[in-house]
Amino acid sequence: MELDRLREQNRWWDGEDALDADFHLRAVAEAPFAIAHPAERRIDLTRDRVYILRGPRQVGKTTILKKLIKRLITSKRVDPRSILYFAFDIAGLRDAAEVKDGVVSYINWARSVCLDKNRLWIFLDEVTYTPDWAVWIKSVYNLGILHGCLPCCLLLFF
Repeated sequence: MELDRLREQNRWWDGEDALDADFHLRAVAEAPFAIAHPAERRIDLTRDRVYILRGPRQVGKTTILKKLIKRLITSKRVDPRSILYFAFDIAGLRDAAEVKDGVVSYINWARSVCLDKNRLWIFLDEVTYTPDWAVWIKSVYNLGILHGCLPCCLLLFF
């Protein structure tokens, strides 16, 4: 998978100011009051973990994810290129092989350009849009594909 396809969903790779243009983050900034979802506080982005957050539509899962990304970039001063966000419903991937190709392409690219080569954050949103996504997660773990990017924090939202 070409990086341009990944870059479409990761505008912050080109600069932090892209965070202000994000639909979900703009809605949070314009809200009359701030509420932190309990799940948001329980996700520890400093540990090697796989987090899975699931729930009904329109309860804020994507917003939580985007807020975590913004916190990494603005508060924790993480190199934005070390964060991959990928929404399966937007990408239109057909199968697990395409997902694997995209993540491997990202890992290889990130390892060559990121300032901090010690950790990558991978945020996968709407994973159920691709058949056999669970098989893909198990296979990349068993095959050691994520070993090349560990330590890593992988978050799955659906």
